[in-house]
Amino acid sequence: MNTNEFVQKVQMAILAVFSVFVMSSASWAVTYYVDATNGNDSNPGISESTPWKTIAKVNSLNFQPGDFILFKRGEVWREQLTVPSSGSSSNPIVFGAYGILDKPVISGADLVTEWLNSGTNVWKAPCIREPNQVFFDGMRGLKKTAKTNLNTKKEWYWDSNVLYVCSTSDPDTAFTSPGVEAAVRDHGIFFTGKDYITIDGLTVQYANLSGINITGDIDNFILQNSTISYNYWRGFESVATDPDSVNNVIIQDNIFSYNLAGGLTGMAMWDGWTIQRNQVNNNAGLSTESYPFNFTFGIKMWAGDAGSGTSSTITKNKVYDNGDNSFNATHGIGIWIDEADSGNVVKYNLVYNNNSHGIEIELTDAVDVYRNVVYDHANTAYSSGIYIYNSNSSKVYSNTLEGNFWGLGLESKDDGGLTTVSNNLIKNNISSENTTRELSAVVGGENDGINGSGNIYIYNCFGVESINFIEWGIANFYSTYDAWETAYGSGTNSVKADPLMVDPGKGDFTLQRGSPCIDTGTDLGLTQDFIGTSIPQGEGIDVGAFEYKSIAPPKNLRILLP
Repeated sequence: MNTNEFVQKVQMAILAVFSVFVMSSASWAVTYYVDATNGNDSNPGISESTPWKTIAKVNSLNFQPGDFILFKRGEVWREQLTVPSSGSSSNPIVFGAYGILDKPVISGADLVTEWLNSGTNVWKAPCIREPNQVFFDGMRGLKKTAKTNLNTKKEWYWDSNVLYVCSTSDPDTAFTSPGVEAAVRDHGIFFTGKDYITIDGLTVQYANLSGINITGDIDNFILQNSTISYNYWRGFESVATDPDSVNNVIIQDNIFSYNLAGGLTGMAMWDGWTIQRNQVNNNAGLSTESYPFNFTFGIKMWAGDAGSGTSSTITKNKVYDNGDNSFNATHGIGIWIDEADSGNVVKYNLVYNNNSHGIEIELTDAVDVYRNVVYDHANTAYSSGIYIYNSNSSKVYSNTLEGNFWGLGLESKDDGGLTTVSNNLIKNNISSENTTRELSAVVGGENDGINGSGNIYIYNCFGVESINFIEWGIANFYSTYDAWETAYGSGTNSVKADPLMVDPGKGDFTLQRGSPCIDTGTDLGLTQDFIGTSIPQGEGIDVGAFEYKSIAPPKNLRILLP
């Protein structure tokens, strides 16, 4: 073998080794463990028997693509997790859990101790940062506007680095599970400009602002199997400003609850989100003295005047009991798409008993809203099951709306510029047994030619005719289908009868056998109903969110007569 042949063989061997190294780099990923009770930051952290102790240790390191950082279940960290590094397209960095107990908790609150008597049933303790919320054995206390207003147990007030609480005895002994906790960290989890990050199976609570906050230019983030609750502002919030954007986000199988201003939101600059199978409940609650929030929600995607928001899919979520019915109509919207761009879809969601509208599409064109079940939004006057506001070219298909103040509302309003509600397609919906109107189409929704035109209402079921059940133009009410169709200008192929749902009072909106909505809709290209039944089941398409599925007799059935 000559020298050149030898060199070539060595080069090929080196190249082969290098290729194997590159192709198997994922196998070099490391799993790290963190244990708040038994850990030590001097440990290597690479086994359950040698874990780290603090989130500060995690924040201080640069992890490699494919690494797992796992927090022990049943433990609590009173620190903010600041994600320090990015993963890669095939190897995200995962922050998750290990063990067998409850999800690990990242808390935005610190325990407050060393209480001194400060008057009748008033106690004080040092608290350097002003908290937005204080918890007493896990129950959110009521903030008061002055120390002198503290009259009832679990009320609190903060002034000049001192926290005052109302308690009939020393809070150190009155509250022990775990005690008095003051929210002092802005977020439980925060990061900016990091890509390919997954958060899986954590609890994030008690933050002084939002539980999880991400910002900057971010691509490919997943939040799943987690509980985001009792944060002051929002459970999850993404905020990016041009030219940055938060793109390709998946938020799935989480619980968002008891966050005071909203469950989860994407704001300003975003693209390509999927929000699916989450439970979003009891957010946007308030006491007007303590938490004077407005424009609150369960789920909201908002781009704003200077932003760009496109291609979000909100599907198969359960969104309920958001908002406080002592407040006004802008408080506690279930699902809200606002000032966004094209390509947004709201489908297959169960939305009920929120304080304001169930689903609102505002200043956003070309949204598909289909196969949702939306009911019991009658806490506030003018709240609709589905509300289309200053939106054009949207498709509202095959939804079931029941027990709302208005079933379906379409209108345009002057929000500082020329706005219309035009060319929306309203087809195959059931809007029945709503408390005031089945349909309110006003200020353009009725095709007045000024504020709106080209809106189509066909193959819907607005239930049994009743007094003023349809509003077509402000204060123009119709009590029969014939009178409304005359104003509409043509027939509507409406189902002019009770839709005969199985038991709406108990939340069963499926169709009874013999329902006039069976086979009387129009083909909209949808392939599954609300619960996944294939479409069609009979000779035609059914009206509403559910396709009636009869029980067919077994094949080759033979009946032997006597």
